[in-house]
Amino acid sequence: MSKALLLKIKECISILEQHKGDSGIIREVAAYILSEPGFLNDSDEATGLLNVIADVIEGREASFEQTLQAFTLYWQSLIRACGVTLFYIGNVDNVKLLAANLDKRCLTDIYYLSGSGNPDEIQQLIKGLETTAAPFVIYDPEGAKLLKSVNLAQALVVAPYYELMFFSHRLTSHDKSSHAAWLEKQYREATGQDVQTLVLGNSYGYYAFPEKSIARAVNLSMHRLSIKQAHALVFHALTNLTHVNHFVFCFGLFDLYCDLFKTKDHFNKGVIDAFSLFFADNQIVMPCLTRDSRLQMLASLLLQNNSHTPTAWPDDSLAQVGNAINLLLNAKDYVDPQQHNDLAVMRAQAHSRLVKHSAILEENKTLITEMLEALNACGKSATWLVPPFPAQYVRTVDEEMKQTNHRFLAQQGEEKLRFIDWSENKDFERKHFRDGDHLNFEGAKKVVIKLRKVGVAL
Repeated sequence: MSKALLLKIKECISILEQHKGDSGIIREVAAYILSEPGFLNDSDEATGLLNVIADVIEGREASFEQTLQAFTLYWQSLIRACGVTLFYIGNVDNVKLLAANLDKRCLTDIYYLSGSGNPDEIQQLIKGLETTAAPFVIYDPEGAKLLKSVNLAQALVVAPYYELMFFSHRLTSHDKSSHAAWLEKQYREATGQDVQTLVLGNSYGYYAFPEKSIARAVNLSMHRLSIKQAHALVFHALTNLTHVNHFVFCFGLFDLYCDLFKTKDHFNKGVIDAFSLFFADNQIVMPCLTRDSRLQMLASLLLQNNSHTPTAWPDDSLAQVGNAINLLLNAKDYVDPQQHNDLAVMRAQAHSRLVKHSAILEENKTLITEMLEALNACGKSATWLVPPFPAQYVRTVDEEMKQTNHRFLAQQGEEKLRFIDWSENKDFERKHFRDGDHLNFEGAKKVVIKLRKVGVAL
C-alpha cells in the first residue's frame, strides 16, 4: 500500500472539510482523482467513491456529506488493508487503558513514548512516522509538548486521548470516586419533575449553591468543570431533563481560557475520571466531539465495540457521599486576613497565566454561543453568574482576562442570557470566603438570597 496514496486521500478529505458546501471544490477534487492512475482499486468502497465522483462530474450534485463519507470509507478500507501503527505519547496508565479497548485486527504495532522530550524518543517517533504505512498518533496532556518537536505531516491521524475516550464513552479509570458518586447523586435528583433550575459551574458553582440553600434547583457543578462539559450537560438536559426551564452558569473570570482535557494536574485527572464514569453511565454525549472526524476515524478503525455496563450505585453509598460533601459545603469557616490575602493573590496569579490560551478562548466562545442559542430556541432561560471574589483577587487577576470575559458575556443579549458580574460586589467580605477565592456557606447563602431577589428560581 502506497503511503503517498493514503496521504493524498487525507489531503482530499481535509480540503473537503475546510470548504464544506463549496461545490466547485468538490468538482476539483473529483477531477483530480480521475486524472490519477492507481488512485482507485476494485473494492466496494472504491466503487462507491467512483459513483459519487461520477455524479459530481456529470452535474448530478452529490451532497457534501455523501462525498466526504465516500472518501472516508475508501480511506478506511485502505488503512485496514495495510494495518495501523499506533504511537501513544503520554501517561503509561492511560495507554494501558486504551490498549484494553483496542481492536487488534486493524493494528500492526503499538509504540509507547513517555513524552518527556528525550532525544531518543523524538527520533523514534520521527523514524516511525516516516517508515510506517499508516501511522496514527494519540497523545494525552503529558505528551502534548513532545508533538511540538516533531513534524507530524506523515501521520494519518493525530488525536487527543481524553477526547477519544469521552467520544466513545470509555472509562479513563476504573475508580468509583466520591466525585463520580456526587455527580450521579445530583443527576438523579435533577430528574425530579419539581426541579426548575439546573446549576452548572466549576468549583465556584460547587460552593456557591449548597443543597441547604436551594429548594427548586439542583447543583450539578464540579471542581474543574470546564465549558466543554457544561456544553454537553446543557444539550443532554434539553433532551433528557425537559422539565428544567432555567439554567444558571457559575464560572470565574478565567474559565473562558480553560479546558479540563488539557490539564496535567493530578487532582484534575481525578475529576476527568469522574466525568468519564458519569458520562458513560448516563450516555451523555459531547457534541463538540461528535463532529471531530479524527475521533470518528479512530473509533471506527481501532476501538472494540463498547460494552460498558452502567455502575450500580447503592442508594446508601450515594447518601453517604452526599452527607460528607454537604458537611464541607455547609462549613462557615474563613481564614485570617493575611492568609486570605496571600491565597487570593496566589490564586489570581495562577489563573492569570491562562490568558495565553487564545485557541481555547475562541473554542469556548463558540461552545457558549451554541448552548445559549439552543436554550433560547427551546424556550429556556439562562443566567451567567461571575461570583463574588475578594478585592485582592480582583486587583491581581489579569486585566485583559477580566475585560474579555465581561465583554463577551455582556454582548450575548438579554433575550439569551442574563449576565450578572458580582466579582467586585462590596457586599461580600472576608468572612464570606473559605479561602482566597471560594465562598463559604455564609457567602453562598447570601448569593442565593440576592439571586432570588432578582428573579432567579432557586
